[in-house]
Amino acid sequence: ATAEQRMAELDAARKRSVDAIGDATRELARIEASLLALQNQQARMDNNNRLAMWLSKYNLDNAPRLWQQIKVKEGWEDALESALGLKLNAIKVAEPSAIDRMAQDAPPGSVALFLENGTAASTQAPSNFTPLSSWVTSDNAGVLPFVHECLANIFVLENEAEARAKMAQLPFGALLVTANGHVYSQHGLLFHGPQSELHGVLQRQREIEALKIELPGKIEMRHTLEAAQKEIELSITETQETLRQLRTQSQESKNREHQLQMDALKLSQAVSQAEGRRNAIREELALIENDIEKERAEMLEAQARLEEGGNKIGELTDALMLIEDKQKRSRARINRCP
Repeated sequence: ATAEQRMAELDAARKRSVDAIGDATRELARIEASLLALQNQQARMDNNNRLAMWLSKYNLDNAPRLWQQIKVKEGWEDALESALGLKLNAIKVAEPSAIDRMAQDAPPGSVALFLENGTAASTQAPSNFTPLSSWVTSDNAGVLPFVHECLANIFVLENEAEARAKMAQLPFGALLVTANGHVYSQHGLLFHGPQSELHGVLQRQREIEALKIELPGKIEMRHTLEAAQKEIELSITETQETLRQLRTQSQESKNREHQLQMDALKLSQAVSQAEGRRNAIREELALIENDIEKERAEMLEAQARLEEGGNKIGELTDALMLIEDKQKRSRARINRCP
């Protein structure tokens, strides 16, 4: 019963494990599909064939893009897109001397390039303004000088209700940018809207990085679930073998019990038959004893008659001897007569 209960528990555990693996597999497939879709969308930004040939000519087709190397405070991706514009997709030029060659061979489209040289210059911002560049970070400090240069005099506007007041306080040539990407200056306003494949590139990149961080954990989780499933299957196999052995032992015990019952029945029948024979022998002995008693009585009676007959014979013998004696005396007298 314990093994049967254990088997039922393992079957339930296997069902839960299979369901969990199915959920983990579907979640993993969802993450991989989302990651692939985002990566494909990012890759479609360079879809100009003539431009792609020009980039390949200068070994820039696989060079790092700026958007791949920077991060901005969450929720301010549109602001950075709006502030950087085409420069968000700027391509790293490894050798400064290449600038001279490319200047003589302009690309067949708009291209932004950047160099990793120098250090990020620190500028004194007005006390009541926050530079957008202060919210931009990178694991590669070499890109920050270019970023700070591009974002010079661009400040964040966190509350658009303060826009008119802030516009009046702006230094000449400075700009304010909102989280939605709208740009304010002293004398104007530019509303931001999606205009190219670059739109959403930072948000997509953030999602890609988040998915890449999440993906190994999901893979590991599925591996863990699969390992647990293998353990459950192994336990099921072992328990099934135990059950098979127990059933075999149970059947053997039943067979032995049945054999013992048959032997007991045969023994009971033998005892009954022996008791019958014993009773028959007792009856036969009783008959024999009766016969012996009869024979003994007859023998005693015969002995008595024999004794009585012996006495009569003696009497007759005596009488005969007397008669013979008389006969002899009579013959003697006869012989003596003339």
